[in-house]
Amino acid sequence: MPDHRDGKNEPDYRPHLVCRAFVGDSGARPLDPNSIFYESPDIWVVAPDGTNIPVVGTVNQVNVQVWNLGLAPSYGATIDLFWCNPSVGVNLANATPIGTKNTSLQAGAHKTLTFPWTPVFVNDGHECLIAQAYDPVSDNLVAPFNPVADRHVAQRNLNLVQIAAGKQIEVHFFAANLSAIPQRSQIDVEPLTGTALKELAKAHRLGEYRELEGAESTITSIEPNPVRSRLNLKDHPVAAVFRESMGQPSLAYSRQLQQLALSALPIAKPDASRRRSSESQPNANRSVARMTRESRFVEIPPLTELRFTLAIRLPLSARPGSYTAFRVVERAERRISGGVSFIVRAI
Repeated sequence: MPDHRDGKNEPDYRPHLVCRAFVGDSGARPLDPNSIFYESPDIWVVAPDGTNIPVVGTVNQVNVQVWNLGLAPSYGATIDLFWCNPSVGVNLANATPIGTKNTSLQAGAHKTLTFPWTPVFVNDGHECLIAQAYDPVSDNLVAPFNPVADRHVAQRNLNLVQIAAGKQIEVHFFAANLSAIPQRSQIDVEPLTGTALKELAKAHRLGEYRELEGAESTITSIEPNPVRSRLNLKDHPVAAVFRESMGQPSLAYSRQLQQLALSALPIAKPDASRRRSSESQPNANRSVARMTRESRFVEIPPLTELRFTLAIRLPLSARPGSYTAFRVVERAERRISGGVSFIVRAI
């Protein structure tokens, strides 16, 4: 990638690791404040039955794809993988480690690494996944857990649920405030149709495109819960506020979060796998028009998370195998600060 030091456009002979936020992501940061950054195509699950719906209580396979778009190889690429409850705000304080792998990656290459993962029964296995791919020596993290500011970070806050025609299912997601002051958020539920749904289906390997029409969604309840953090927030206050992590981080902030992220997991032995993904190079990302079905303005008390219940109903006419999707988007200070998406398939 070019380096504009001293006003010159000189080649930068270093690795340029990317874990994409969307199809067509070349690693340019920061992202637009209205980008959907939490549907990474570089993280996907393969369940024991071969589907992409995680099976709770048993070992599933999580694949993480990493790209080196730079001019030099990386001989110490590190990939960290985490899970957390479906939350519109994800950071180190509410994430749980799955594992770490190390590998080498030649310039211009991409590779898929596989992690074993056993989802828990909380939320029926509908957890969010976060991957961080970086080289501690030559291409380090800039803003851990922040895909808007850091090309090394990817989030897959995308869950697949199955419903029979004419039936209803309830799913849950969370909005947390880990700070000591109240925070105000706007929560929007946005249905996906047409081209936007088709592109989502292609990016996430959903098979034949068959759009489901007539599905409805409603937020039926909002319940406060005491915050549950893996960290002592008094010792690590910089990791507490997700909205702050979405802004441009200071150097001290980045270094502290980086140390927290690295210390959260043991360093694994190098992974000698040289498997290459069959996926083609990224294509251009396309913006899509958004239609909001429901909006809620909520104030989240300090050290509290709100548990939302989203009821999704299918019409009697829903054809088996057809699907639709709903994006739940959190906005704070006129920008997208997080979100979680639900792909709904009729059975």
